[in-house]
Amino acid sequence: MEQPRISGVFAEPVVQRKFREPTKVEQNKYEELFVCECSDNTGNLRSVDSYIFRNNPELSEIHDFCVNSINEMVQEVYKPINQLEFYITQSWLNITNTGGFHHEHAHPNSLVSGVFYISTVKDDKIHFNDGMEHNRFLQQFPTEDYQAFNSQMFWFEVQEQELVMFPSYLKHSVPRNETKQTRVSLSFNTWAKGSLGSELNLTELIME
Repeated sequence: MEQPRISGVFAEPVVQRKFREPTKVEQNKYEELFVCECSDNTGNLRSVDSYIFRNNPELSEIHDFCVNSINEMVQEVYKPINQLEFYITQSWLNITNTGGFHHEHAHPNSLVSGVFYISTVKDDKIHFNDGMEHNRFLQQFPTEDYQAFNSQMFWFEVQEQELVMFPSYLKHSVPRNETKQTRVSLSFNTWAKGSLGSELNLTELIME
């Protein structure tokens, strides 16, 4: 008897890419940003400056790495017919001290979001949560093998100088920092120039 064929549908992309080691100039800027003015966020601190890349030219090579990585991700994953140029809109610093965490959230008014890790802690990771879990309340039962078809959360280990990219609507969170070190990351949102949708299907959106 032929074995059943199991297929996955509607996959979500999460892309990780490592950058080089920081230069002396970048390291000095990191240390300056570690003591930047911050405001309270749920479980962590967020820089008051929400345009970190724009206001800190010392990070220009990191900015360019992030922009190029986002555009390469879009081409590789979504393979758009029309030419699109993604660019970073807001960018801000997240500081997570001992006992801190990041609550589950998504990023409105953005197409693809990214997190660049400046200072990580032991066993550092980012969690991605199933946004359709309300449709799966009958499927929540113990399993001996967690995988794509029965998991409501996936996590990825992260390292310093690493970029994680994902669709902005994908819910994500960060577990509690159980170490005595401080976790620092730089998050950003994006938009695009070019044409989305289709004139024929009455979904065309031209962005300049």
